[in-house]
Amino acid sequence: MEIKTKFNLGDKVWTISQCKAAQFTIGFIGVYDGVIVYGSDKYNLIPESECFATKDKLLKYVAGDGD
Repeated sequence: MEIKTKFNLGDKVWTISQCKAAQFTIGFIGVYDGVIVYGSDKYNLIPESECFATKDKLLKYVAGDGD
């Protein structure tokens, strides 16, 4: 089975962390219960649906204007 991810190892992405926009570099990609997750390591995992290529795309998502 082949799994396609939105981002790759080494990509920098934006998410919400501690109620603030935060950027991190993907150092880990995993699949848990069919959900792709990213993290800077294997202990801090964020679902793919909560990761964005740019800060602007993250802010639009938070504002309800799509992803």
